[in-house]
Amino acid sequence: MSRADRRLHETRCAWLKAAILLLILIYLVAGFYPFQLQTTADKRVDNGATLTADGVLHLPSPGIAYTPQPPAWLARAMVGASVEIILEVRPRGNKQDGPARIFTLSESTYRRDLTVAQYAEHLIVRVRSATTDDNGLPSYRINNVFAAPGWHRITLRITPKAVDIRADDIRLIVPLAAHSLATWDADFRLALGNELTGKQPWLGDIREARVRVDAVSYDYLAPGALVLPEQLVLSPDRLRVVTPFMHTAFKRVVAVDWLLNLTGFLPFGWLVSVLYGPRRGPWTAIVLAALISLAIEAGQLLVFADRIPSSEDLILNTLGAALGTRLALRWRYRSGRGGSL
Repeated sequence: MSRADRRLHETRCAWLKAAILLLILIYLVAGFYPFQLQTTADKRVDNGATLTADGVLHLPSPGIAYTPQPPAWLARAMVGASVEIILEVRPRGNKQDGPARIFTLSESTYRRDLTVAQYAEHLIVRVRSATTDDNGLPSYRINNVFAAPGWHRITLRITPKAVDIRADDIRLIVPLAAHSLATWDADFRLALGNELTGKQPWLGDIREARVRVDAVSYDYLAPGALVLPEQLVLSPDRLRVVTPFMHTAFKRVVAVDWLLNLTGFLPFGWLVSVLYGPRRGPWTAIVLAALISLAIEAGQLLVFADRIPSSEDLILNTLGAALGTRLALRWRYRSGRGGSL
């Protein structure tokens, strides 16, 4: 190899290594964003929720109020009854994120039937259906609902055919796929001001929280309707079911997530295989991809909040790198190239 060829070879290797390092950085950013740190142990803090005699729920600091049992009307909603949620709320500012939970029917931060929440100035609604994942994603959003201070009236009507959201003078109607509410879970409890895990607090006041199912109305600010514990238990709630590909029904949003995890590591497998050649490249790419993905999932489990660790991601990332190495080998064969660069 001449000196010029050697320099060209070294330059190509340097560019390949830089591209691989850039990909690793992108994977880490995508895996850990928005970089909210957490601890894995339960914490107990004073519950900031208080319910006054005139039926106003105050949430000046993180707190929660929840039903002692799952609502009886949930089973009726699942078989096609119309559900209407009426809320009158006054947030303590428009800088809340999370999204901060105002009203939720959920098991945890990642499994829900329904949630009404605030994200900055915007209203976020998640309704689990036949076209969403178990977390009700993708969600519905109405912009600038909380831009103005004061009380806001939110009405959410769910029928077998549509979700009708009214926020003050703004209205959003979204069609529902058939039998969507059959995906709901009748064992979820209703909570105001937070998730049951205590991880998504909303700050403000609620002076109406009512649910109507068919002709029956349920007032959740009436005496005895809610439990207000003395302390709020902050649970980590981090680990999804370990068995891969079994935690949820196959839906479009799930398929898209799987496809992104599979194809996202294709360029990594390709570049590593090209850099190290057909002998060392494939195994190096597969092992490195597995280690990187394992580090991301472990970080999501132990360090970073708002991320869901998943064995599916680990498997799909590794398979994606393996597929990338396969494509690189086919390219080498067709182009007549030999070993590493």
